[in-house]
Amino acid sequence: MDVGKKKDVAILRLVGNSVANSALNEADAFATLGRGHENLVTCYGWFEHDGYSHLLTEYAPGGKLSDVLNNISGRESGQNTLSVHVVVEILLQVCLGMECLHRVKPQSIVHRDLAARNVMVFDFSKDNFKKVDVRVTDFGLSKQLIGSLSDEEGNEGDEGNADKEKNKNKNEMDTDESRPLRYMSPETFQTIPQYSEKSDVWSFGVLIWEIMDGCKSWAPYPDIHSDDAVVAGIIGNSLTLKKPKGANSKLWKLVKKCRANNQDERPKFADIRLILEDLKMNLLTKLG
Repeated sequence: MDVGKKKDVAILRLVGNSVANSALNEADAFATLGRGHENLVTCYGWFEHDGYSHLLTEYAPGGKLSDVLNNISGRESGQNTLSVHVVVEILLQVCLGMECLHRVKPQSIVHRDLAARNVMVFDFSKDNFKKVDVRVTDFGLSKQLIGSLSDEEGNEGDEGNADKEKNKNKNEMDTDESRPLRYMSPETFQTIPQYSEKSDVWSFGVLIWEIMDGCKSWAPYPDIHSDDAVVAGIIGNSLTLKKPKGANSKLWKLVKKCRANNQDERPKFADIRLILEDLKMNLLTKLG
């Protein structure tokens, strides 16, 4: 940063130990990323003041993507009037940010809370995709992915520590009432939750639906008000998202791929990026 150059920042005051610890995880995640990707909100660090922890991040002039889309839908009498070019550009930028998270070495980062409310808007036009600048944020639930909790070369004590860590992570999730249940994949509801790139991909599928819906609905599966019923439906593979009116057929096909019940059948973010880049190119070709 240039000396003497002013920069707008956002200061988030953290209330409550669980919130503070969660947000400090976010600061650690950003530190791991090196603050280097254009589609991830930069976290500059954190500080203590008046007995509270504060998080210092980039300031997003446009606010949350969910609010931006909801406001547009409200002005347009509930209709989602985003051009398909803009929709694809939003998704491509989010995908690039997520791909970066999962390329972090030596251990990739699982976001675990990908949703339109956790995508920040730095520039936007509902008609011109060239003016779209969105970035993924909120790593409060993020965890570095450990390939294996057992160490084949370790001793019995190491394995015991690994088991304790496994149980610790399980208990953290079991007692966390703020879990984004309607964005979570089937395997994350298992006795020992399985979080991975593929669980983030499931959430990305829900995000595609949110954007095509224009964030008009109060939540995914808006007709079902019971979270318990939603969880049961996700686990039992009996719950589907309704295709929004006017949704692009290729994007809707991608939603289904991302939300495959078997995580092995879901694409990786690198695969999704290729699909979106190809769709963007085809759309630009039609524009001439």
